[in-house]
Amino acid sequence: AVVCGEVSRRVDYADDDKVTRKKPSVGDYSFTPREAYPFEEAVVRLCSRLKVSLDYADPALEEKTRRISNLVASYPGGLKVVLSFSYPDGHVVDVEMGEARANPTMEFFSSLGKIVSQKSISIDPSDKTYLDPPRRFPDRA
Repeated sequence: AVVCGEVSRRVDYADDDKVTRKKPSVGDYSFTPREAYPFEEAVVRLCSRLKVSLDYADPALEEKTRRISNLVASYPGGLKVVLSFSYPDGHVVDVEMGEARANPTMEFFSSLGKIVSQKSISIDPSDKTYLDPPRRFPDRA
């Protein structure tokens, strides 16, 4: 599961300062959960794309791209997939896999990890902080 929430620091007051509250100290971090979602749903909603980095000089490049394409087709979903080709001269070219979208289940990532190394797989986050942000100050009746 993916949990979204707020991180804050507690403010502590010494025993003799709890009434006047003039000498606060910063306490421990606190996390307040606001939302929880299954992993697959959160990845699709919170991430803009899945990027698979490939070395263009790799002799097995054609086989790997074919296997990745077949894998994405086997797990249809909502996550955009991009193949990122690194050329020997240092250039990198990102190629979207057309309309193909993946369902980012654990089985999908496990199968992808058998085609390319884990360090070749990355997910670009979107700019969303919350999937469905709560209202800060609810209306009062």
